[in-house]
Amino acid sequence: MEGDELTELAARYTASGLAGDMPSDMAEAMLRGMLRASQILDPGSGRETPLLEMIEQLGQADEA
Repeated sequence: MEGDELTELAARYTASGLAGDMPSDMAEAMLRGMLRASQILDPGSGRETPLLEMIEQLGQADEA
């Protein structure tokens, strides 16, 4: 997700009232942190793997 997309998402989040009294820049920082936390570094490839993709891969390995 690009910076502009994240800024727009934060603006919509705060405008919706879901953020309560949280300012848009704080909501953007929170969303950025959540985005980073949802990714895990894949040591084999050096790229970040989304957490859901990692969980799916683990599930497929368990089935094999």
